[in-house]
Amino acid sequence: MGIRRKTEAATLLLEEFKKDSNAISAIELIKRLDQKINKTTVYRLLDKLEDDGVIHYFLDTKGIKWYATCSDCSKTQHQDVHPHFQCTECGYRRLSRN
Repeated sequence: MGIRRKTEAATLLLEEFKKDSNAISAIELIKRLDQKINKTTVYRLLDKLEDDGVIHYFLDTKGIKWYATCSDCSKTQHQDVHPHFQCTECGYRRLSRN
């Protein structure tokens, strides 16, 4: 499906990824954008951005989706090769950008 036009909501969401080099959970994005974008719009935009190869997600040990920006992906193929770490003791998550 993808984003056909860049709306204010899409711009606000993408700015959150520019502020943070680590992966961001959908829950955290909803909290950060609560006063500006409703929850349904956040999820819809995340799906569209993933379809466009702009972001990708991974699931943590609790089944929560975490999103990070892609580097050289396209609509047809995600090519990012970097690990996502989650500490098994404290639960801290980190996206490695090597």
